[in-house]
Amino acid sequence: MDVNDVMGGDASSEEDDVEKRAMKSIGVHSLQYTNPSYVNEANTDQQQHHRRKQQHKQQQHNSNFIDAAYLHHGFGASSLSWLPVLPSLTKQLGARVGVAHDSVGFGFTDRPQSLEAYSAEANVGIGLELLNDVDDAKASVGSSGENEKCEAGKERNIAIFGHSMGAKAALIMALACSKREDVRLNPSLVVLVAPALEGVSLPSTGSSTKKKASNNKISQLLRSIWVTW
Repeated sequence: MDVNDVMGGDASSEEDDVEKRAMKSIGVHSLQYTNPSYVNEANTDQQQHHRRKQQHKQQQHNSNFIDAAYLHHGFGASSLSWLPVLPSLTKQLGARVGVAHDSVGFGFTDRPQSLEAYSAEANVGIGLELLNDVDDAKASVGSSGENEKCEAGKERNIAIFGHSMGAKAALIMALACSKREDVRLNPSLVVLVAPALEGVSLPSTGSSTKKKASNNKISQLLRSIWVTW
């Protein structure tokens, strides 16, 4: 399957709406770990809070800053497989939040009758929705500050991890982020552990300016991929 077809890239808006409704009808089990350094304690005084906001703002101007880490589990596993490393990994990356979910058919996520819901593409759709929810939650928490409002629409760097079967979803998610203009996520780091990547191909090259820009993003993505066994 070609990545050009991933996540409704060339589909009509009506088909996209149907896909979104289908995803929302599935009960998904997920884990989310918030880096303690990004939590504003209630007893933090105003000066300390302002200094922390300035530090975070400087970090976000750094191109290497990672806002979120997303982890895809392998066959026969679940998001709980990442539980022992999720906190430490999120902290080591300096990320604001770490997220993982149970793929359809695994763990505590629902098992719908539609076979399409079990595809790697549908799995990526769930991940993007959860990342979107994380951003919405951040925006609502910081809605009182002008800086948070200004940064709400900015592209955010993410680190994507995939183990075994989950490596396919991780790579498709990274390619979808690089290809789709409506996804404000930049996969600055992709780690594939013992990857099973059957059926994934890169988009074809083209001469148009729009395609060249997309290919440049994909070239940057390929330089950010780490593969290990």
